[in-house]
Amino acid sequence: GGMRRAETAAPARPKRTPAADAVGKDREFDPFVPRHAAEKLFALDNVQTKSSGLSRLASLIWKYDEEYARTLFEKALAVTNPQSNPSDGRLKIIHRNVISVIATRDAAWAKRLIDAQGAMDDKGRNTANINTALALIESSPGEAVEFAQRALRDQVNPAFLDFLLTLRKTDQTRADQTFLQVLRFLGQQSQPDIRSLHLMGVYLFTAPNMIDSPGHSVTVVDRILVPNITVQRPGVSSALVLSYLTTGSSLLLRAATDTAQQQFTYALGRMLLLKARSVAPDLVPQFEAAMAAVSS
Repeated sequence: GGMRRAETAAPARPKRTPAADAVGKDREFDPFVPRHAAEKLFALDNVQTKSSGLSRLASLIWKYDEEYARTLFEKALAVTNPQSNPSDGRLKIIHRNVISVIATRDAAWAKRLIDAQGAMDDKGRNTANINTALALIESSPGEAVEFAQRALRDQVNPAFLDFLLTLRKTDQTRADQTFLQVLRFLGQQSQPDIRSLHLMGVYLFTAPNMIDSPGHSVTVVDRILVPNITVQRPGVSSALVLSYLTTGSSLLLRAATDTAQQQFTYALGRMLLLKARSVAPDLVPQFEAAMAAVSS
């Protein structure tokens, strides 16, 4: 009885997965260990757990046995193939997660997988690319930016802001350059996207009560919710602010005749007009013209 009580009182050991057990940092690689772990994973019924485990195992053994690692990645892709059950929306998300892990080992393969998804629309491809970019920030920021650039099709994925803010923590130069690319993309769209332009402003500005936080808040303007970008973040260059205001003055003026965007045009114009008056007075007439066009 005493022995059982002692065992019960002992702290529980953290659980380990087959993938985590397959390779140890200080152990000599044993090719039979990952195969045994893979067999356990194959027996699982839960698709998400199975694919995640296979992907992680493949990533762990990549430098020891790339051929078998590729086989495991292919099996993870197969079990999550969205076309096997088009009505299950979760498969698309899980499948994209597998591709994100593949990108950390073979970026070119990941690009081919994303481009080969015939059933995936532009929005799905954009999401796959930006999710992969987020997964690569720590290990390969250069590759991360490449995938992020691939996501600039048709429209800006809202997750792009998360990518920029995350990248800036470790590589501000790349993050700033990518932000400018987003501005150029928005400026070249045939139909101005004011909501995306407003969201990207969070990279430079935030709410007064969140000046020391990487996050942002929303505020209500005439029955719509928009990001609060009234205060400039610390460490933001004046050149970036000027580029944002320049793009904003042009897009707001172009969008003023779009009735579907008039509320968003007014809300963003009101916030940016105040900034223009203090740092870019030559842009004030354009902001005022856009505001006047939608003031009704």
